[in-house]
Amino acid sequence: MKIPSLSAAGIPRCLRTSILTAALAIAGPAALHAQWATEEFPLVGGWNAIWLSLDCSHDSPDILIDNASISEVWRWERSPSNVQFLEAPSVPIQGDAQWKVWRRGEPAATTLSRLTGNAAYLVKVEDGTAPFAFSLTGKPLAPRTDTRADGLNLVGLKRRGASRADIAALRDLLGALGQGSFRDAARARSGSEVSGMERDVLDFILGPSDRSFLTMKS
Repeated sequence: MKIPSLSAAGIPRCLRTSILTAALAIAGPAALHAQWATEEFPLVGGWNAIWLSLDCSHDSPDILIDNASISEVWRWERSPSNVQFLEAPSVPIQGDAQWKVWRRGEPAATTLSRLTGNAAYLVKVEDGTAPFAFSLTGKPLAPRTDTRADGLNLVGLKRRGASRADIAALRDLLGALGQGSFRDAARARSGSEVSGMERDVLDFILGPSDRSFLTMKS
């Protein structure tokens, strides 16, 4: 028996809807899979610093961190406190609000419930563990840069080719500009021997303009 062909116009609306739903269900997993990405991090025994650009908040660290040699994960949080460690940078302070921590098998000592993206993490691997690659899968995020109103923002300087000396000079300049009147401090600083990016900043501040500057007061 020959089955006549039907155009879309000849298919009842309810049947067209069912066919479309079935097609989406079949294509759905492939389409959703394209929205995920995987990042791989080389880890060694001891403390490791990583930058996670993916949003991995779809599951808990207990599930995502499936390698038993990883015992702790710490995430830095923006906080009014500037204290990060007492004796050594390798031993951060959990009680400080700047850190959220996940500890394997210690829910009472865990404050990190999700691995969010665009964030820095410290990963503690058991001493003596051979180097290995650890992977996390999540949703890609657009790069984000947070700025601070109470300090110097050095975003993009390394990309521009700034040297360590340039960055150190800009940090020192920030301290000098905080002494007394902003423009007076800039004029006093400009009278000394400065060059490079520091000179560019001073020329911008002291150049002919009616712009105003907002400065923070402690």
